[in-house]
Amino acid sequence: MRLPNEKQPATTTDKQYAEHPDSHYQHLKNAIPEWLGQASPAKRQALKNTQPQLPDRLSELPSDLFELPADIGNGFDFGNNPLSTVTRERIKTYHRKTGIDLGVLAPEADRVQAIELYPNLNPEQASELVYSLPGTLADGRIELARKQTELASLISDLTVWMTDIPDDPVTGEPLDAEALLQEQFKRMRFKDSLERCWRQIPVENAFTSETSFMSNDSIMGDLPVLTADFGHVLELYLTSTGSIVPRASRFLDYFPNLHSLAVRGYQLDNLPEAIFKMRNLTALSLPECRITLTQRTLDALAGLENLDSLDLRDNPLDLTPDLRNLHELSSLNLSNTGLSEVPRGLLDSRSLTHADLSNNAITEMPSELTEATPDNTAGFNFSGNPFSAQSLERIAAHYHETGNTLGINAVRGMPRPGNLPPDVDMES
Repeated sequence: MRLPNEKQPATTTDKQYAEHPDSHYQHLKNAIPEWLGQASPAKRQALKNTQPQLPDRLSELPSDLFELPADIGNGFDFGNNPLSTVTRERIKTYHRKTGIDLGVLAPEADRVQAIELYPNLNPEQASELVYSLPGTLADGRIELARKQTELASLISDLTVWMTDIPDDPVTGEPLDAEALLQEQFKRMRFKDSLERCWRQIPVENAFTSETSFMSNDSIMGDLPVLTADFGHVLELYLTSTGSIVPRASRFLDYFPNLHSLAVRGYQLDNLPEAIFKMRNLTALSLPECRITLTQRTLDALAGLENLDSLDLRDNPLDLTPDLRNLHELSSLNLSNTGLSEVPRGLLDSRSLTHADLSNNAITEMPSELTEATPDNTAGFNFSGNPFSAQSLERIAAHYHETGNTLGINAVRGMPRPGNLPPDVDMES
């Protein structure tokens, strides 16, 4: 659940009202008290200024009011009236349609319940949240109660996980008192950060927002299995350094709407299945996560068509990713991954402007290099690969033609090659 932002003022100007009078305003003159129709068409937005003169005992509002477009409805304020339940429900429906609440905040009890869940909300934002919930006000109360239960379960589950500390991953022995205390502290900090993330409480002096989650703690064992929804989170960053290598077996399952995922120094073994369900994912970075691809995950990776950035460096991939369907990809890092061939789709990509394939086992440079776009290959790096003599000649020819060395400085001193012998093109 994404929390609401502050309400934005209407953008329609008085001049626009004067030049384009509408029928909605006239309909209201016969439907509600006379005081509501006394402002000129050019000053309808000034109706709020007359509020102290308006009656404050209205219980019903006319039907025509709820037909007003948003830019006109934003000029009315019916707050501090004992409005009936039916009228409040109509205001909620009108708000879901237009984003305008006619100056009437959601019931106080509902706002208090929302703020208990999300303490960073002010009363106006809490009202926006209540009005944005699906269904009626009564349905919204059920949803808020469900959220309270979800939060309680999250806190309970994390509390159990915080104290369920595994034995030393190297020795297999229970941790000594000092190490146990350190691990408990890291887990407590992780628990508190997750709770704050769910409740969308910003962290002071942090570079992330309430739609991001970040952890740099090296936690022994597995991250918690969550039961709460973190669908509002768009960016997730997990980093572990040193000898401790955490696992994230099912942790990622509860972040389905990520735009950016970065995990470093974890024991993933393969690309997590949860990644292939993240339809909005544009940036994927999983360096140093001991990933070995299978044919299934290789095929699934090729289906992440929205990816703009892919970083799998320092993993023993075994299989070479296929880039032919990744038409949005502009940045790629597959350095030190044990690749023995150039990925298909790399050299004929029109979007890829940065590609690091250094320190691999690639011996052959395909003939497609002669057709590659120089503006793209200027950002390619193939250094540290044991290219054959023929491939070095092909790279040297590309250098003399474009000025791009592909990160192989040795080709600067090579003469311009003559006609190169034919080569087998990359497999299609």
